[in-house]
Amino acid sequence: MRKFYFITLIFALLIFLYVPSFSQVSTVSIEGKVVDKEGLPVPGAEVSAKNVETGLAWVTVTSDSGLYYIFSVPPGKYEVKIQHPAYGPQIKTMELLVGQKATVNFTLALKELQEEVVVTAEAPVAELKKSELSIPIRPEQVTYLPLNTRNFLEIATLAPGIKPYGATIASGATLPTNMGFYIDGAEFKNEIVEGGLAGQFVSAGNAFPQDALREFRVITQLYKAEFAKASGGVITAASKTGTNEFHGTAFLTYRDKDLNALGYFEKTKPPYKRRQPGVSLGGPIIKDRFHFFLTYEGTFTESFSTVVPGNPIFSQYAQTFKRPFDGHLGFLRLTCQPSSNNYLDLSLSARYDSQLIGGGGIFDYNFARYFDNYVYTGILRHQYIISPSMMNDIRFSFQRYNWIIDPVSLTYAKRYPSMIIGGHSHSPQNWYQDRYALYDDISYAYSSHLFKAGFFISRLNYQAEQKLFLNPQFYFRKDTDTMPYLGIVGEGIPYLRSSNTQLGIFVQDDWTVNPSLTLNLGIRWDYESNMINNNFVTPEDIKGDLSHFFESKYFSDGTNRKPYLYSFAPRFGFSYDMTKKETTFLTGGFGIAYDRHVWNVASDESLRLTWKVYYIYFSPDGAPGTVKWDEKYYNRSEVLKLIALGVVPPPEIFLISDDIKPPMTLQFSLGIRHRLKDITFGLSYVGVRGYNEIQTYDANYVDATTKKRVLTTKYGRINVWTDEANSWFNSFYLTIDKPYKQGSWGFQVAYTLGWADSEWDNTIYYGYLYYTNPQFLKKAPSNIDERHRVSISGIVDLPLGFQLSSWGTFSTGRPYLVYTGKDDNKDSVLTNDYPPEGRNAKRAPSTKILNLRLSKNFTFKGYSLMAFVDAFNVFNWKNFGGYVGNMLSPKFGVGTTAGAPRQIQLGLRTSF
Repeated sequence: MRKFYFITLIFALLIFLYVPSFSQVSTVSIEGKVVDKEGLPVPGAEVSAKNVETGLAWVTVTSDSGLYYIFSVPPGKYEVKIQHPAYGPQIKTMELLVGQKATVNFTLALKELQEEVVVTAEAPVAELKKSELSIPIRPEQVTYLPLNTRNFLEIATLAPGIKPYGATIASGATLPTNMGFYIDGAEFKNEIVEGGLAGQFVSAGNAFPQDALREFRVITQLYKAEFAKASGGVITAASKTGTNEFHGTAFLTYRDKDLNALGYFEKTKPPYKRRQPGVSLGGPIIKDRFHFFLTYEGTFTESFSTVVPGNPIFSQYAQTFKRPFDGHLGFLRLTCQPSSNNYLDLSLSARYDSQLIGGGGIFDYNFARYFDNYVYTGILRHQYIISPSMMNDIRFSFQRYNWIIDPVSLTYAKRYPSMIIGGHSHSPQNWYQDRYALYDDISYAYSSHLFKAGFFISRLNYQAEQKLFLNPQFYFRKDTDTMPYLGIVGEGIPYLRSSNTQLGIFVQDDWTVNPSLTLNLGIRWDYESNMINNNFVTPEDIKGDLSHFFESKYFSDGTNRKPYLYSFAPRFGFSYDMTKKETTFLTGGFGIAYDRHVWNVASDESLRLTWKVYYIYFSPDGAPGTVKWDEKYYNRSEVLKLIALGVVPPPEIFLISDDIKPPMTLQFSLGIRHRLKDITFGLSYVGVRGYNEIQTYDANYVDATTKKRVLTTKYGRINVWTDEANSWFNSFYLTIDKPYKQGSWGFQVAYTLGWADSEWDNTIYYGYLYYTNPQFLKKAPSNIDERHRVSISGIVDLPLGFQLSSWGTFSTGRPYLVYTGKDDNKDSVLTNDYPPEGRNAKRAPSTKILNLRLSKNFTFKGYSLMAFVDAFNVFNWKNFGGYVGNMLSPKFGVGTTAGAPRQIQLGLRTSF
């Protein structure tokens, strides 16, 4: 095994130093062929690609076969110019989008026949020709479409297969955890807890300043090998840079309760106010060489929540309380081209938001929590053009992601069916991840091949402080009960640290077989040193007590857990020009994508042994297996005395198999794209099969008949992690895309007909609450299954400086959990007894939302002032959320929450 590691290291170093490689995570590449009027190649022609706004230029020459490659440039508007002593020069201008590989061909005339420069505009066929399934979200969409929170993830749902999931997004049948997020080539993945994007766990804040974001691309099917740890899809974004002219903006948006409609469950409008200010400035430090861009955005919200007890006997707890949110986003980018073959790029971003979460509804104000969220990122990049056929691209990034939860109240909680009173169970907590990442890429073009390979290594440090049930929780069966039947409390050492090294290598060949057929052939391999806490040692008493219930793989001696070495992911894509006129392409591919399990999975195994969580059952008389109830046990110290005396059951524990594998998806698609003038149509079949998806179940549940734990009374819950969960996604995507042009109009339509099935729902902890054995992993419609989803967006310029922009989504309702309300299977869990139709037997009504912006632009002596009105959910459609799934409840099938009503926002924006 040591020999294998040594060989792997040597191979990685060779790739780092020598192997031709390339990455296009947040950039654009340009390629083409230069021929004369007879169709013969023109070698030795100088090709330059100049960014119109910054003046930065990349220069190369054509090969003996007339081919040229410009490997990696920032997205933007470019002039591609051809010069040769014997031929008249030509220039083609075009807008190049992030992630594109644009083909720009030239046919030159002899100089004596063409003396002047010919300037033409061209729409590259990159969006037609690509094998992957992806949708560009263009700069004008980021700028002009109305975003309720200014969070770019909102409009990511314009891509087929993408759907909203809380404050983030999901793809197909996979959760946000399985998506990859890149900004300026740096990874923003949350690897400690759920949420997908660093900063989006729990927080409702903005992920990245909108004014700093130039554009992004949503990739749902991966057939290029450069992306890692993304089994569900990828968001890759590019930020703005400074230009050769000084430009600045300042904006302010405002809304209050008088501009909002009455919510569906509201009797009166609660107090509400939100302000979002922002400024930005960019320009040259040295014209055509060195530029800067700087921005700040803030969000300050004063909202309120109302406690509405579910039973009048708790009416004294009814109140309306303030729920503030403060968010701050900052960004700085410096770009420099000291010479034609060197490019330097530095970006720094910072995010901090704080808010009050929880409380409201049947939850007492004291059950709320303070939440603080920090994300700091730095990216340094250097590109070096070695020769016309080779370029090196190296990037280093650092990111700290830290979130902290503190309780509003350090008191015990009483949990009745109709009311929860007192302090929260899962706070305080303090988690962070530090990521140091190095990427090195070299690109090499040879004949009709663009060979690519890549190498990255990242070091991650994790830390958790998790005081679960520091506030004891007492559970009552009825609202009128005076004695709890169960108490849960935690105590011990709540700290854990860990580290992890990740390595990724990919090799790829983009092969232009002939002018009509392009193949994308690639493979990547990923390695992770410590995904599941490899050094963990199972305590001997646990091993001795449980070894006859579980296989030996569930007990670790610190050496028997090995890194997974088989994450080989081949990927194949193709595009074929069916008409030979670059108007209709047949595209498709097949690929394997590996992901990783969040650190929260491994951390539970250790933390629950040092910070122990105890389940204490009470009774009036102290019956066997219970403690005689006394009011003094509301005092935490008194409960801890019971633990010290050893009269309560042992704490819950977690078991992880030593052969847990990383999540994996098989992805395949076949489709056709057609361009009619400036409108592109696409129709594709998409399939995704998910494997090795993580879930947990309580193997030591309480038998409802005997009232005893089914395996052993020496332990409470025995939570077993399993990677046996699977998911399925089948769909058809229809897209229509007309890019917006200033003075005209543009629109984008995406329709998804899909079937999403899974053996779990909601989160990786779904089974913790519902499952008591692996047999519960049964295929059913996922709770993110939407049979139909239509996403639309449009921008149109009107007379007199007015502009109308809009976007909306319309989808059939998602399934929700249905259970009989009786303990049919006698496992003491009332929420896993399903009707014959299965666990998600009911489906919510359809949801629909349409957002609208009307703006008017005023200009005076180089200054611009835009006044705008945004209307979110303009038709005030009712979109219900949670539903009562208990079939015995008189409110079975009734909605319990509703989405935001119509909200109006006023805004001003000035720029120069």
